Amino acid sequence: MNKFIYPGQIIGLLGGGHRSYLLALAAKQMGFRVAVLAANDTDPALQVADIHFVGGGTLANARALHALAKSSDAVIYEDELIDINLLEEITSYGAYLPAGSDVLAMTQDRYLEKVFFDEHNINIAPYATVVNVQDVKDAIDAIGYPAILKPMQKGFGPTYQYIIRDEKDIPESESYLRNGTYVLESWLPIKKELAVVAVRDGDGNVKDFPVLENIYRNRRLVATMMPARVDTMVKQEIRRICNLIGSEINYTGVFTVEFFMTDSGSIYAKRIIPALTDAASIYMNTTSFAAAEMHLRALLGWPLGIIRSLSGGLSLMVRNNQVTSVYMQSQIKPDWHFYYYPVDTPNLPANALVGHITTTGPDLDHLIEVVNATELWKLA
Repeated sequence: MNKFIYPGQIIGLLGGGHRSYLLALAAKQMGFRVAVLAANDTDPALQVADIHFVGGGTLANARALHALAKSSDAVIYEDELIDINLLEEITSYGAYLPAGSDVLAMTQDRYLEKVFFDEHNINIAPYATVVNVQDVKDAIDAIGYPAILKPMQKGFGPTYQYIIRDEKDIPESESYLRNGTYVLESWLPIKKELAVVAVRDGDGNVKDFPVLENIYRNRRLVATMMPARVDTMVKQEIRRICNLIGSEINYTGVFTVEFFMTDSGSIYAKRIIPALTDAASIYMNTTSFAAAEMHLRALLGWPLGIIRSLSGGLSLMVRNNQVTSVYMQSQIKPDWHFYYYPVDTPNLPANALVGHITTTGPDLDHLIEVVNATELWKLA
């Protein structure tokens, strides 16, 4: 069981960004003081922190890590891809890290994650590990076309991935394989992308939120829908898998399991994310507890709340190149919930996430029609 952290004590957030900003807000609402270690002094999470630590462009700053450890009653990391060495270093300074770090070795490594799925009889896309072009040729014989090369370690981005559509694409894979071992996996005919968010407390109890449907464009999240537009049997199987995973991982806090669903209705596990996600923001307005609060409850030794669905809804991601147009929607959509993040970093990329919007109601089709009419998002 995790140590109980009282209101008024200090929660240390290791890493900044908009999700740390939202987590800091939730912690403040629960009565905690918040310390943040961010890489840069323009980080949005620092705007709501009581205590500021800045790493001078990096989190790997020994002095800042030591200061965060000594000032915090519990330290929480926000990024699923955080360097495990940082967590080992900050715990060496005496920091209490209630989430643990064991699960990250598996979830940051595509091969180990797939082995975990295989060991628990969870359906995944066919795959093989490859180190050279001959391996790719041999694997294609079993996997078939199309297939996609992905780096063994997550976090490198789509520029390090390569789609092999037919035989003439195979030689080009050599330039990618110079970076190290890759995973080659079958490219599935995806109809929907689904996700389930759950929370695991320090005693291993798992509670799951309603199943979500995510819409991506160019590999970026555009919108999240709740409830997912799939039949009950699919939702039950997704929840079963989620609870199985929750019972097997050594981790405390909110985690997400993402899935592909094909035209035939088959579901394939995609990945496990041991952290808050942007999709989980929809629960702020649609369920009895927000994901950020449940994350904190699990980590800080509080009892988990009862998760009840209050309303269906849509959550829309707001990118930097949309923000001016979205300000207009703020003036004409009185029933929409607008959340803008204080991301005022110079030269912010056009596709940077700067906020999200949630609109709720019992009729998802109507909500989709209203969103499509804005011409800012196109939802199927």
